[in-house]
Amino acid sequence: MREWKLRSATRANVEYTIKEHSDGTLSCDCPAWLYPKGGRPRGCAHVITIATLHQQAAAQPAAQAPAVTPRRKKSPAIETPAEEPARVFRRLS
Repeated sequence: MREWKLRSATRANVEYTIKEHSDGTLSCDCPAWLYPKGGRPRGCAHVITIATLHQQAAAQPAAQAPAVTPRRKKSPAIETPAEEPARVFRRLS
């Protein structure tokens, strides 16, 4: 059985323990988990947090070597003449 401790966001110096049971279910010792209101399904923000972290970890591929992106070769510098040749314009009358 694994356990995590999360601090309460609303109560100072209070920690809640989230447990993962052998069947994979999670439980918490916070009041929202222990005393669900009005026939709502049991749940709390702490269990949701741990479940989300589990999903994110499962979605990541196993440890792999980082992909190496080949570097582009630098394109040769395009040289532009410092001055363009003077253009001669004739005025047409």
